[in-house]
Amino acid sequence: MKRLASTTLALALGLGMWPSSSAVAQQIQFACDENEDSFVDATESKLCTDAEFDEIAEGEEVLTEEQLLAGKGPSPTFSDIDEDGDGQVSRDEWASFSDRRFAGATEASGGRMSAEDYEGWWQQGGQQ
Repeated sequence: MKRLASTTLALALGLGMWPSSSAVAQQIQFACDENEDSFVDATESKLCTDAEFDEIAEGEEVLTEEQLLAGKGPSPTFSDIDEDGDGQVSRDEWASFSDRRFAGATEASGGRMSAEDYEGWWQQGGQQ
């Protein structure tokens, strides 16, 4: 998988911080389009969110609320992601939340969206 350009970009993707630079927006748009077909499918989105988790919580198996809230901008609430309510977001909880969010956003389009739409979706905080 292509390495995300920087920790800042990864945090922007994972925490809902949306840089205004068009160059950074293009990095977001294409960072997850692994096969470069101009579309992001569920598999590519999962690879991208796995990389985001690794960037946010490098070397860790859980993500703390402090790590999630370290960024600025719209982001899901910690309790939205922490399915078991233990005060930590495991890699599985992170993946499950990201998968549900992507599936909801792509339900009408057969489970994929254009790389351009994907970038816009992330700029809106991954909201449908």
